[in-house]
Amino acid sequence: MWFKLPALVFGFALLAKGFAGLLMPERFYGWRRAQFSAQRVPGAVLVSPAIAAGLAAVTWYAVIFHAIAWGWVTAVMLTLGALAGGINLARWPVYREHGLRMVTTPTFHRRLDRSIVAGGCAVLAFAFTVY
Repeated sequence: MWFKLPALVFGFALLAKGFAGLLMPERFYGWRRAQFSAQRVPGAVLVSPAIAAGLAAVTWYAVIFHAIAWGWVTAVMLTLGALAGGINLARWPVYREHGLRMVTTPTFHRRLDRSIVAGGCAVLAFAFTVY
């Protein structure tokens, strides 16, 4: 359970984000456009990296004290997700410019949303089959 729950949370979060972008793109990307237009990091943008870092910390605790086969895969996956979020926040001026270009290009964000849904399905499949 130490590994399955964080993997499920991460997988369902990816599915939620991907399907939100695919099913209601005007609303979702309007909200993202407002976030990327801000000079300072909006508070809502801080939530997902904080959750990913917390899940990564729980998973690394489990790797050390409740080790099971393939548990390290979940720890690495969540650590990479947390690091990506942290790096994007640390480089907010550059990331926001890239984000503004992304949210104004419908073909790019449709492709990104499909990739996010595929990643979420892969994480969930891993969580259900391995753990």
